[in-house]
Amino acid sequence: MKLCYFVAAPTQDIRVDPLQDEYSVGDIINCSASGWPVPSIIWRRMSGPETAGASDGPTLNVVEEMKGERNVWKCIAVNTGATEELLVTFNVTRELKSFIHSFISLISAGYKTHYCYNTKTTSTCVIQA
Repeated sequence: MKLCYFVAAPTQDIRVDPLQDEYSVGDIINCSASGWPVPSIIWRRMSGPETAGASDGPTLNVVEEMKGERNVWKCIAVNTGATEELLVTFNVTRELKSFIHSFISLISAGYKTHYCYNTKTTSTCVIQA
């Protein structure tokens, strides 16, 4: 008779991808960890309302309600061997995709770009007919 033993390996190597200081509305932040059994992953907000972007899985959606404040989230990976946590702090800027869509719509309507400038948090174009 053969006996098999399964040994739990603690959760380890927890990581967030992409890890950055700023995200835009619509971005997705993924958390992953290794271990046996495969860890379950959840996100918990450490600042602001819990419901904004709340996730019971490895993916955190960056939503409108996260804008205007410093966001502090904790990625938590749990298995029978251990619990690991990774604190992530970031800002949320305006949605760049929306800006680009509006800009293309104006050009398609026959408007011409007078000038554009960019800063770290905003992009502005002055349009004239």
